[in-house]
Amino acid sequence: MNRKQKILQLLHSKGSLTTGEISALFNLTPQTICRDINALCAEGKARRIHGGITLPATADNSHFTQRIRSNANGKLAAAKVAAKLISAGQTIFFGYGSTTAMIAGEVDSALHFKAITNNLNVAIALENSNSEVWLAGGLVRNKQRDVTGYSTASFLNRFRADIAFCGIGSINHRGELLEFNYEEAELTRLILSNSKQRIIVADQTKLERHASVFCTKISDIDALVIDSASTYLKEMCHSNEVKLMLGSTVS
Repeated sequence: MNRKQKILQLLHSKGSLTTGEISALFNLTPQTICRDINALCAEGKARRIHGGITLPATADNSHFTQRIRSNANGKLAAAKVAAKLISAGQTIFFGYGSTTAMIAGEVDSALHFKAITNNLNVAIALENSNSEVWLAGGLVRNKQRDVTGYSTASFLNRFRADIAFCGIGSINHRGELLEFNYEEAELTRLILSNSKQRIIVADQTKLERHASVFCTKISDIDALVIDSASTYLKEMCHSNEVKLMLGSTVS
């Protein structure tokens, strides 16, 4: 197995890698490793992110297990912050996304609240908690581990929530929140519109992805929880009066 193949094997195992990690593993300079990274990206086997690489996204988003490994530490940092926003007695929407599922796993199991979701992993994460879980019916997407379709939307539209936690496929430089799939975008928009507090939970890789289906504008949400943010994103949130929550800090 050559070096590129070893890098690719590790990438599939971890979901994302930094250039520094790869350099240390092979005891080579970042410049040398960059040639391998460039080749993997040119072959469509990897995708560049700031400081490293991640697995490429498909046109309809990637497998859930693949997504949850991609920048897992960043997603967990965002999820921990989001979980602390839930109070006893509230009704909470949990939408699509691997980071959204992580929030459910970080909630205090003794906390009593109502969870409304189409995300199978959210329901599983809350199975031993004191929460009341309502899971939407509809078409199960096995790879994404969620439920979608007309009946899903009809069910979710019957509820009004205190907080909506939604993932998103991509955030572009114009402040547009985008999805890879039309139904995902529509359902996320429905969940947000039926909530008092609209919160998008993401990690930094969402700033480097290219989804094509418009969901909503950043000005239409109340808060963005993310592991790290560029100066541009901070300014965008500030100018649109969106609360930006970074890792364990709030700005």
